[in-house]
Amino acid sequence: MHHAKSYKDGKVDTTELDKVLVILNALIFMYITMKVTYYMKINDSMGLMSTLLVGVFKGVIPFLIIFFIFVSSFAMMQVILGGNQNLAESYSGMPIALGYFFQSFENGIGNISSPTINLLSDPSTMSTLDFVIVYSIYILWFLS
Repeated sequence: MHHAKSYKDGKVDTTELDKVLVILNALIFMYITMKVTYYMKINDSMGLMSTLLVGVFKGVIPFLIIFFIFVSSFAMMQVILGGNQNLAESYSGMPIALGYFFQSFENGIGNISSPTINLLSDPSTMSTLDFVIVYSIYILWFLS
């Protein structure tokens, strides 16, 4: 008999099959949730709520498109200016581009963290252009 998880040195060893099952369970749960929302239309009062939910999702799509365009733009500006590199690298297992995107997304939804700037290792050797870049990073952080 195959055991899905084994405990070695206090760590859980997860097989590939377990990972696939987790993804399938999440997809099945999302499908069930959508079907329950659809079948709620049978009841009069619940039908109004499901109509409201569908209307809200349809209305939010244009906002989300614009929001993700701005998140991508701010992520690209952070890459260009060299800000938040430490925070972007902290997303283990992700490419650095997704790290910048997730960091900008976190700032966009209100989980604002102060920017990290690699240029500030020795402020006495910074040129005028370095100061402009640093202030640009802080202005960008303030605007996002």
